Amino acid sequence: MSIFVGNLPFRAEREDVLQLFASFGEVLNCSLPLERDTGRKRGFAFVEMADEDLDHQPIAVDGEDCICLAVTDAPLKFQTLVHKLVQPFLKI
Repeated sequence: MSIFVGNLPFRAEREDVLQLFASFGEVLNCSLPLERDTGRKRGFAFVEMADEDLDHQPIAVDGEDCICLAVTDAPLKFQTLVHKLVQPFLKI
């Protein structure tokens, strides 16, 4: 199951997200995309969990920033023509 994790603080590291999600099951992959021009984190992450039946829920730790989760099986929607043309070939 792939999970989009939004509203992350820019100081969050990959290890922080991995540690947070490890309590819910095996984490297969975690990525924090960077801005192309500046190399700074963009404030969100993608987490891939091994358990497809995992329930999703908002997570808030007392005194910390809230991490909100959204799980969807909807296909990605691209804005640019090039991405729209390539999407069927990549099967995403």
